[in-house]
Amino acid sequence: MSGCRRVSRLRHNILQKLKKLPLFTICTAMMMESRKRTENAKVREPVGQKRRRCLMCRRMFDSFGPGNRICKKCKSTAAWRQG
Repeated sequence: MSGCRRVSRLRHNILQKLKKLPLFTICTAMMMESRKRTENAKVREPVGQKRRRCLMCRRMFDSFGPGNRICKKCKSTAAWRQG
C-alpha cells in the first residue's frame, strides 16, 4: 500500500470512529444548521443609510450611516482637512 493510500485509509478510519461519538454528531448537526441559516438569510439593508443634513453647510445629502454627517463637498474643503 502506498503512502497516500495509507494516509487516506487512516483518515477514513478516524472519521468513522469520530462519527460514532455523540459530541461529533452534535457539532456536525450544529454546523449544518448554521449553514442553512446563512444560506436562507435575507439580504439586509444597511442600517442608518438615509438622507441627512450636513453639519457644515446644512444641505441634505445621502449619508452612508450614522457616522457620516458631512457631505462630500464639505469634506473636500481646506477647512475640513485642516480640522
